[in-house]
Amino acid sequence: MYARMMPMSTAKTAAVNIEGSYRNLWDDMFVAESAIHSTFPGYTNFTLVRRSAFPTMPLDYGSSDGNISFAIIRMGLRYVCVPTILFYEPIAESLREQVRQKTRRAARIIQSARANKDMLLDRKYGAFGKVIFPLRLLLLISPVLSLLGCVALLVAVAYVSIYWVLAMPLFLLVAYTGNRLGLSKLSLLWSLVVHQCYLLVGLLLSTRKRGVWKPVQRSSIIETN
Repeated sequence: MYARMMPMSTAKTAAVNIEGSYRNLWDDMFVAESAIHSTFPGYTNFTLVRRSAFPTMPLDYGSSDGNISFAIIRMGLRYVCVPTILFYEPIAESLREQVRQKTRRAARIIQSARANKDMLLDRKYGAFGKVIFPLRLLLLISPVLSLLGCVALLVAVAYVSIYWVLAMPLFLLVAYTGNRLGLSKLSLLWSLVVHQCYLLVGLLLSTRKRGVWKPVQRSSIIETN
């Protein structure tokens, strides 16, 4: 089992707003999947794992979180999120830092899913193999579907009126402004759009092995009482 992550930052930037909106949705999904069976990738920052279930992991392929969760589920155990236990983690405060982190993480999570594709629809892994894993794979490839859907939508709208196509950037501007102002619904919409882009880049990067992660140096220090 593992604890729920609470984003920590004193900054009020677009990157922080994007992460805050997305993180709540992401963790709610973890809790829902845990109630059914198990989830991945989870957080290894604060995890309780049976020693015999802890796997050996490649350093240059897949995410540590994803590899650990898959290994535990393969042993017939459950990997669940306990929402009442929290840990705090500093998050990226600039978009440049966030892009680097998110695309790298997306690539590694996709690698972990690809390496364990034999678990897909396998009854041996219960509801995880039959329900959770298939839905998560759809989520990981959703950027491609979203891109194709956007292209189809633009073609259809252009066929009706070119002026509606010109209104698309205005729609994105409204969502971005809502994120900057902290408006919950618009902020979540913009966060989902941005994370689809991160996943798309991560999908492209997942075809190659990655180097060992280097620590990120942040400019601000979180003060606690």
